[in-house]
Amino acid sequence: MGFERITRGWAKGSKDFKDENLRKVVESDASEMREPRWERGVDEALRLMDKNESDLEVGPKAALWKVAIARFLREHYLTPYQWIADRLKMGRVSSLSSVVSRSRGLSRKEFPQWDRLRNHENLD
Repeated sequence: MGFERITRGWAKGSKDFKDENLRKVVESDASEMREPRWERGVDEALRLMDKNESDLEVGPKAALWKVAIARFLREHYLTPYQWIADRLKMGRVSSLSSVVSRSRGLSRKEFPQWDRLRNHENLD
């Protein structure tokens, strides 16, 4: 693509300005490339949980099936908590992070929803 020829002069401004703006562009592009994978993960997880899009709207923010999907997305796709909170309608990021963290301490009996996803680690 010719990037190896771009060494200097391609952006105007101070080094700090260029570094900050380049980082934002790279992060934005990377996120856009990963979002379809995250969406496929949500779609497949909903199917495995016998849920659908409308369940995301009406289900409680901390429903265990939502927590299982959130944990799966976070652990297997490194999906940002903000994206998960918005997509799964789970409220604040800090609350989501807390419930996902607490779910790791639950037994299989207390959290069978997790087994439904964990056993399908080949979701992509």
